Amino acid sequence: MKNKIDYKNILVNYGSMVAEAPTKKQGLALVKKDWEAKKQQMEVSIDTALVDVGIRMMTVSKKRFDMKKYLETGEFPSYHGCYADGLDEVISLFKILKVFKEDSSVKECLDHIMSLWAENLDTMTIFDREDFFDRVVDMMGYPIETLMFWDLQKIFDYDLDTIFGAEIADLLDFNFNLSEEELMIFEDFSNHFDISIIMKYMYSDLYDRIIKSVFGNSVEWF
Repeated sequence: MKNKIDYKNILVNYGSMVAEAPTKKQGLALVKKDWEAKKQQMEVSIDTALVDVGIRMMTVSKKRFDMKKYLETGEFPSYHGCYADGLDEVISLFKILKVFKEDSSVKECLDHIMSLWAENLDTMTIFDREDFFDRVVDMMGYPIETLMFWDLQKIFDYDLDTIFGAEIADLLDFNFNLSEEELMIFEDFSNHFDISIIMKYMYSDLYDRIIKSVFGNSVEWF
């Protein structure tokens, strides 16, 4: 039987390893080597996911930071000095995984919603290519062909978050398909988190299906 872990203890230790190393790069190399060995002995769980994302958070940050302080306070230390592209997304993902860890009913509700979404995706015209492009043109005010790849990816994620927060309940008839408790969980979750971040990490098959329905085999078609 594989061992269970406490993600906080692991990350506090890894934060110390990075802080005490001669350079951040050397510290992270030690952390990743240690975690690669340890992870093989662990059950796959929210805890292991939190360690994965915590290490990623330390990696993306420009500077070393006090992981212990972050876990205790929820505040990102020396935020402006640590800021880098992509850091917000990793922090957000870490916070979502913490919610899943602390309240399993949130993940169970989201699992149910994602299963409904996957079952009904082929009949949801809102994810057709033309519908998406029309929405982008309305948002941006100029032709789709002028947008670069990264613009399209960011716009797609923004559009997906908007649909999840404002339209998915009607599209999947949540009043019929979700319990009263699930409806309350969904309303709270959709008001606090961007769904595209968690879909890319935990529901990647569905995320990829939606992207393919809009862009075909490659987002870089343009």
